Amino acid sequence: MLIKGSYHPSAPVHLVLSHCSQDPSSRALLLSPSRNALKDALIEFNDDWINCHGGEGRTCGCASRVNMLYPPKPAHLTLLLSMLHEYDGTVHHAKTTLDIAPTLVVLHELSSYFSQETSEHTVASYMSLICHAMALVSSWSAQSATSSALAVFDSGLDQLKLPVFRPFSPGDPGEDEVTAKREPVALFVEQYFEWIGTAEELEAAAPSTSFDTSSLSDIEPRRMKTMRLRLLRRARRSRDEIIWNWSETFVGAGLARTVFLW
Repeated sequence: MLIKGSYHPSAPVHLVLSHCSQDPSSRALLLSPSRNALKDALIEFNDDWINCHGGEGRTCGCASRVNMLYPPKPAHLTLLLSMLHEYDGTVHHAKTTLDIAPTLVVLHELSSYFSQETSEHTVASYMSLICHAMALVSSWSAQSATSSALAVFDSGLDQLKLPVFRPFSPGDPGEDEVTAKREPVALFVEQYFEWIGTAEELEAAAPSTSFDTSSLSDIEPRRMKTMRLRLLRRARRSRDEIIWNWSETFVGAGLARTVFLW
């Protein structure tokens, strides 16, 4: 599954917690480029559901079966994906040896690895990370009775453009490099996923009867934005589409908490 667009920062957290809540044997692994960036985004978003239920025993039990690692560069992520393994009684490493193979692997914000202008990165640089993750998930599924799944959350994917080929200069070493045409990376990445979700903010609207606002206090200031997730299944014979609409309401003064209205 691929999720792109303006999804809320806590969406990957909700997915891994929901996944682990369905089966006591489920495990999840979340890989993100920056611990500080993820933490700051979660603090700023201030998800009301996590605030209310994050300390409950069931939620904590699910969270205990989620591993989160933060490889800072594409090379680190590639190395990590090649070294992750289920403990077989021989090789053990504190970071890369897992007691049980995860049933869900989440890659988070891969486009941030390629946000800086550089001549080194190409479309293949991004795609190689996806392929390494898919190979790892496939190997775990083949060795276990329970299959593993891959999910990618990348809010910057639609804006990411990289050259297909690395630019080069055919003349003297001192000549300027030939500028390579940049292509939208999303067009290539989408071909690898069965489900593709795009989150988007709809036109601003005041709280209306389309959402249940009874849980909110009338005396608290609030602003609301209406969101939509369009989930498309890429099948050979049909294209199934699922659409969810919801509202994210920011309640309270100061560091407002975010309440979801459906």
